[in-house]
Amino acid sequence: MQLLEGTGVLTYDPYRPGLKTKKDWWIVVNTDNEICRYYRWWVWNRYMIDLQNPSWGAHLSVLRGGKPAEDKMHLWKKYQGETIKFKYEAFVRHTGITGNEPNIFWYVDAWSDRLGEIRDELGFTNTFDGKKIKYHLTCGKTWDH
Repeated sequence: MQLLEGTGVLTYDPYRPGLKTKKDWWIVVNTDNEICRYYRWWVWNRYMIDLQNPSWGAHLSVLRGGKPAEDKMHLWKKYQGETIKFKYEAFVRHTGITGNEPNIFWYVDAWSDRLGEIRDELGFTNTFDGKKIKYHLTCGKTWDH
């Protein structure tokens, strides 16, 4: 498996335009939108599937609505703005059967030991089924038909 390297900026409780309600207790790594643009181009050229841009731009979700325990709350936003290194797979995948159904997400798998350390410090697991958590970088979504 070929892994590429990327970086992004760690953001706690990110502002996400277009959401009806604010999403609390989220951590994301905002990264280069050109990564996603490349994979949308690749999907179009390979499969002739036109993808929408990710609503929130290129990012890895680190924590999605997980409020830390009271004894860990002082650590919230401790690493705000830190540059995070991650590795990601060169192969784009999708959540649907054919990849062309409405509301199907196309993404690349990503890994970061640093993100695991931050999750651990906040009291969240860094493993699933005995393996390190795999993050993902959503590259696009099929259009609602």
